[in-house]
Amino acid sequence: MESKKKNIAGLTILILGVIVLVIGIIAVNNTDMSKYKTASRSGSRESFTEEYSAEGIEDIKISLDSNDYTIIFDDSTDRIKIEAEDYAKDSYKVENFEGTFRFEPKDENIKLGKLSFHFWLPDLSRLDEIHSIGDLDKLFDDDDGKMTITIPKKLYDEVHISAGVGDLVFKGCECKTLHLSAGVGNVDITDVKADEGHLSAGVGNIDGTGINFEDFHLSAGVGNVDLAGFVGDSKISCGVGNVKLHVKNSSNNYHIKEDNADIHEGGSSVSDKDYDMKISSGLGDCDIYFE
Repeated sequence: MESKKKNIAGLTILILGVIVLVIGIIAVNNTDMSKYKTASRSGSRESFTEEYSAEGIEDIKISLDSNDYTIIFDDSTDRIKIEAEDYAKDSYKVENFEGTFRFEPKDENIKLGKLSFHFWLPDLSRLDEIHSIGDLDKLFDDDDGKMTITIPKKLYDEVHISAGVGDLVFKGCECKTLHLSAGVGNVDITDVKADEGHLSAGVGNIDGTGINFEDFHLSAGVGNVDLAGFVGDSKISCGVGNVKLHVKNSSNNYHIKEDNADIHEGGSSVSDKDYDMKISSGLGDCDIYFE
């Protein structure tokens, strides 16, 4: 009961935030907002390619901004490669230190102890283009460059990806622990495997196929989540958006505890192990399909 009260309180706060946002949009719809146009923080833009040694790298930590990114783990390379298009070269920094490769925006993270926060200035001149939650990323797309980060494919200890306002394509990762935090933009996941998979959805949508998480944690936000693949022990917290999880396994292998989710039983066993699945439902629909 106490857990449910906390869930309701959290959802109430989230809903109030959305209501305040909508009211603000309505209030300025008839106002000339062009004078509030936010200039891009970036310098000159260009296309370029950079390479870095991946020797000794065991952890990957990447924090993204409002550009669009593709992160690919490729077994045909032994170096980390960055390929950018229409991108400000001086707007990020790379560090390769003590077995950790770091990529993050330059001087824009606010650190409080071990926590790191990133802020973007919205382009208020585009408020009249916002008609739904899914349009919120339009407020932040001053930086419309594209970057592909190719990383040698192997079993990493930890991979931390903090998505920003732009869209993210994430492919081929294999690690012991994955932390993927979605931002305002959309995230597309393909063929990702981890002993522990922690996914946190933001305002944008998360779509994924070929996921494989022995221990799975999902915290859904305002956007929709649609994932397909294998998950073992699972803790799923649904938000305002809809959650669809297509599990490659038999429902007979799971002990399911849920408060208001739709469980579609069936599927064929892929292992003899039994798993626990705990689902905390939000305002959106939560559907679990065993296939």
